[in-house]
Amino acid sequence: MALTDEALKLYNDAEQSVLGALIADAPMNAADVFRQVRSEDFLNGERRYIFDTCRAMFARNDQIDPYTVRAACGTEYMQLVKDLADMMMTPSNCAAYIRQLRDCAIRYRLDTLLHETRSSIAYAVPLPEVAALVERMQTVLASGNEDRGSDMNALLLDYFSTMDERPKFLDWGFPSVTQALETELNLGQYVILSAEPSAGKTAFALSVAVALARQARVTFYTLETDKRRLMQRIMARTALVDLGHIKAHRFTAPELEMQARAKAKLLNLPFRIVHASGCTAEQIAADVKATRTDVAIIDYLQLIEPSDPRADEYTTITHSTKTLQQLTRSGRVVLALSQLNRSGDLRGSGQILQDADAVLRIGAPDRKKLKTPEQFKACDADQLRVIKIAKNRDGSRRTLPFWFEGRYQRFVEQWDGFDEAQVVQMEDDPYKQTKIETA
Repeated sequence: MALTDEALKLYNDAEQSVLGALIADAPMNAADVFRQVRSEDFLNGERRYIFDTCRAMFARNDQIDPYTVRAACGTEYMQLVKDLADMMMTPSNCAAYIRQLRDCAIRYRLDTLLHETRSSIAYAVPLPEVAALVERMQTVLASGNEDRGSDMNALLLDYFSTMDERPKFLDWGFPSVTQALETELNLGQYVILSAEPSAGKTAFALSVAVALARQARVTFYTLETDKRRLMQRIMARTALVDLGHIKAHRFTAPELEMQARAKAKLLNLPFRIVHASGCTAEQIAADVKATRTDVAIIDYLQLIEPSDPRADEYTTITHSTKTLQQLTRSGRVVLALSQLNRSGDLRGSGQILQDADAVLRIGAPDRKKLKTPEQFKACDADQLRVIKIAKNRDGSRRTLPFWFEGRYQRFVEQWDGFDEAQVVQMEDDPYKQTKIETA
C-alpha cells in the first residue's frame, strides 16, 4: 500500500526515533524496545536490518552503543547508524516513540487489509474469505490494546478485588467431567477429545454440547456428518428412542410421546449446528466471533481446510490448532475432536497436545480391571468405555468409567448397575444424570 506523504513522514520519524533512542541509551531502553517492537513493524528495510542486528546483540548480552552497532552492521550502515545516534537528543522519551511506531505499524496493516477486503468484495470472492480478512483486521486492531504485563501491586489489587466474586463454572453434563475440568465461563479453555473410530466421540460431544447450551451459546461445527444425522443422534439421546427407529422413521406410540417431550426440552436452546466442510480455521474463528458463540465444538480437527492449499497435513493441523487455541484468549471454550494415529497418539501434529489445556481420550477399558459378571458382559457387548484425562493443565489426570449405549447414543457415568434388564425411560434431565435406576 502506498502511504500519503504525511503518513510516510510520521512512520519514518517513529522508526528513526525508536532506533535512535535504542542505540543512544541501550541500558535504559533496550528491554522495552525488544519487548514491544517487532521486526515487521519497520517499513524501511535498512532500519529493519539495524533493528534485527541490535536484537541479536541484545540476545547475546553484547553491549549496544553507536560504535558496537556500526561494527556489527558493517561498513555500508556506518553513516546511517551514526546519523540515528546523533539525531537523538531525548532518548528518555523512548516509550512515546515506541507507541508512535506501533500505532503507525497497526494503521499500515489495517490499511493493507482494508484494501484486500475492498478488492475481495468487488471481485466476488466467497464471503467466508472476506470474513477471514475482517477477522484478521480485528486481530491486528486488538494487538494495539494488549495488556502486556502488570506489576505486583496491580496483580494484588486485581486478586483481592475479585475474592468475593463467585466464579461461574460450566456444567459439562457429567459431574465427574465437570469436576475434573473446572471450566470457568469467560476465562477460555481449549479441550481436545480424541478416540478411535466408532468409540463414540461424536455422541459424547453432542451430549456435552446440549448440556452446555443450557448455560451458554454453543455452536457445533461439523466437517463430516450431515446436520440431519446429528439431530437424529441428539433426539435419540434426549428422548431415549432407538436410533435405528429414528433413521427408519418407525415409531411406537410411546416413542412418539417421548420425542415430543424431548422437543420441549430442546426448544429455544442457544445451540447451532454449522456444516463447516471446506472452512479454514480462520473462517471458523470468524464465525465464532460474529455469532458471539461461547462454546465452539469442532468435529473434527484433522478435517479443517488449510489456509494455504500448498501446505502439508502437519503444517495445516499445526496452524489450525494454534488458531483455535488463540480463540480461547477471548474467553471462549473450544472443544475440538481429534483422530488418533495407529500408535494411539493425536494424529497430525504434536502442537495439538502442546496447545491443549486438557486432553480427553475415549477408549475401551482394560479387561483386567473389570470385577463383576455384568461388567464383563457389557464389555463383550462393547458397552463399557473409559475417558482418560491424559492432560489437565488446571487439574489432575484421572480415568473416568462410562457406560455407552450406542442405540441411544448415550453415555452415563459409572459401570455398576447396568444390565440388559435395565428400565429404559427418559430421565427428567438426561444430560445431568447422577444416579442410575435399574429394574
